Amino acid sequence: MKMSDQDTCFICPKPAVKKCSKCCDTSFCGSHEIFHKNEETSDCFPYKVDSIEGVGRILRASRDILPGEEIFREKEMVLGPSRNIPPVCLGCGRRVNGMVRCGGCRWPICSLDCADLDLHTALECRVVAPTGENIPNYEESQENSPFYQAIMPLRVLQLPQDELDYLLLFMDHSEDRDMKDTEEQVVSRIRGEWGQEQHHVELVRRIEGILDVNTVEHRVPGGPSARSFLPITSLASHTCTSNSLKDKTTPGWVVTRAKVPIKKGEEVTFHYTGGLKGRLIRRRLLRDGWYFMCDCDRCKSTGELKAFLM
Repeated sequence: MKMSDQDTCFICPKPAVKKCSKCCDTSFCGSHEIFHKNEETSDCFPYKVDSIEGVGRILRASRDILPGEEIFREKEMVLGPSRNIPPVCLGCGRRVNGMVRCGGCRWPICSLDCADLDLHTALECRVVAPTGENIPNYEESQENSPFYQAIMPLRVLQLPQDELDYLLLFMDHSEDRDMKDTEEQVVSRIRGEWGQEQHHVELVRRIEGILDVNTVEHRVPGGPSARSFLPITSLASHTCTSNSLKDKTTPGWVVTRAKVPIKKGEEVTFHYTGGLKGRLIRRRLLRDGWYFMCDCDRCKSTGELKAFLM
């Protein structure tokens, strides 16, 4: 397919290098064909990226989608501990007792044979070593450990450049957030304690803000929930009557499926907080975590659209 000088990637601002030969309607850069096509079937995912003034980028159905049908699949771009968490393994995220430690940095791990220990890279190990001995054993403390808050921002800083560039396209709501905790637990730790002064203060602040607003819960068997950044899901807007759900039964992938019929052109939405919470709790969580007051049909309904959860 012939490319014009104006063509850009359908999901990022980079110049497109290829147009889909199947749908002939989507162009992508050298990194993001995987966001448009199913690797196994080569089918085009039935969504497109749009934007709404005052909201930002959103997802829309590019054709009619049936209930249960796959809308897209993605891999977690970055995965790490939640902001407030007790000592956990830097691999699998399970609770640790501190009796087993990484031989390089002395941070607690669940086992030297942890199947997910590759998440704790050699580079990360060298950087975080000054902190390892300060993390108490489980018997000494069951309180949240402040050291873990900086792990995921550090992992973002160590991403390949094209993935870092993509993540930085998202909103951080820095104007709405209390930055004191970020300065003490993330910026000072990464740049000071861990010696990563090559990363500018504003970049570290921005990354922490993006993660705060755009990550989703990653459930850990035998441990507290972690958080992950999903590169396509992060574009989806919230509504309390969302039309999509997450399916993690396909090994290695997070699959988003339609809950209900979705018409071509309709927005694909995702529930940020969980649909079984009442309106007062949902609105508080959305205000405190995503910095907006939900005004969807369910929140405006006196009976929660017959859910009757207050």
